[in-house]
Amino acid sequence: MSARSGGRDARQKLRSDRTVTYLPSLERGLPYMDLLSPDDLLRLHNISMQILEEIGIEFRDDEAVEMW
Repeated sequence: MSARSGGRDARQKLRSDRTVTYLPSLERGLPYMDLLSPDDLLRLHNISMQILEEIGIEFRDDEAVEMW
């Protein structure tokens, strides 16, 4: 049977001597874009509300109904 080298104190010293290296943060290279104009966004919202009113929504789970 061979003896372990170092022991507990050596492992603790190894852990405490470690330095943490952080990666540099990423910077967004692309500009933010508005895909829809405010008028188009309102139009999309109104149409989606019309679809919801006319067709509705089907819940197949009681938990989903409670969350709604």
